[in-house]
Amino acid sequence: MIRDIIPPRVEFDFTKGSLQDQSSNGYAATTTAGNGYWNKDEKARSLVFDGAATAIDLGNVSDFDNDEVQSFAAVFKTTSNAIQMIAIKSDGAVLFPGWALYISGGQIFFRIYQTTTATGFRISTDDTFNDGEVHSVVVTYGGLNGLDKGGAGTKIYVDNQLVDTTLAHDVAFTASTLNANDYRIGMASYGSLWFDGPLYYVAQFGAELTSQQANQLLTELNTTIPYTAVDFKSKDRYINAVADGMMKKSGTDDWIVDGVGGVLSKVSDPERGQVLAVYSGAGNITYAYQYNIGVGYYR
Repeated sequence: MIRDIIPPRVEFDFTKGSLQDQSSNGYAATTTAGNGYWNKDEKARSLVFDGAATAIDLGNVSDFDNDEVQSFAAVFKTTSNAIQMIAIKSDGAVLFPGWALYISGGQIFFRIYQTTTATGFRISTDDTFNDGEVHSVVVTYGGLNGLDKGGAGTKIYVDNQLVDTTLAHDVAFTASTLNANDYRIGMASYGSLWFDGPLYYVAQFGAELTSQQANQLLTELNTTIPYTAVDFKSKDRYINAVADGMMKKSGTDDWIVDGVGGVLSKVSDPERGQVLAVYSGAGNITYAYQYNIGVGYYR
């Protein structure tokens, strides 16, 4: 696993039902519960943030300066259009020394500012990901001397795809972005901007992951983050296969997505550690069937 080769500086796998930082640093975490809760369903384990008062605080840990390479990963689900933090270590709305990974209007943002938006950069995905589906994201930052330098070299991968992004406020750093603010998950270091929905995984790496490493990590997350079971032998299911192979529930019995049919879709069997093909014919609503296994999984 890529996490064995490049150990995370911070790692929270909420599918394990624990608030323990699983990195070798083992940072202690305190929690503001609010109305958040653990989803303990076997195939949907996560920490559900309530969008108003649920957060995790690690204290003043795991900072990095703007010249250092770094990467971040998260698996999330949300339908909110609000600004909502996934992870952050930064000051407030007047001065901005520090970094943040967050969602706003459904777009995924990563930024590092020195003082104000006049110094540093912000990058965001062109597409939105607040569709109520589970998404996995990796952000890679090359520091000032890495493979891909600065804001212009920052890359965002979502669901195993390098996605189109827009770069803003890209002004060269002239001083440190280190800060004494708390590292928080699910809310801003300065309060508010609460995450609304389940988080399955959040991690920080002290390395600039290559494209191959980023996609390997995403593949690992996609096959270990819980899926929902579908028993193909007990009842016929219909899907419309799309390029990324995801399916979503529509109504009581059918499993349908919008898109072009006639391609291989896929489901995962995490217990067996493999991805299983689901065959579908041409057309928008196509018949799906599975050989040699009773249960497949969708997310």
